[in-house]
Amino acid sequence: MFVVGGGNSAVEEALFLTKFARKVTIIHFEEDIHCERITAEKARNHPQFEIRTETVVLEAIGDGIQKLLN
Repeated sequence: MFVVGGGNSAVEEALFLTKFARKVTIIHFEEDIHCERITAEKARNHPQFEIRTETVVLEAIGDGIQKLLN
């Protein structure tokens, strides 16, 4: 599962999503995520979490949420 963004809301939501996904990847276009220090530490130390910085999403292809749920 991917979450695009590196602020508090994105990182907190991504941490929440680790309850439902085997792996969650944050994609952020800047050098580092910009959230509260404790939230960043939780993200960096979480075994199901990956942070990809200096990365831009060019396209997302899929057939909707139904595919994810089935």
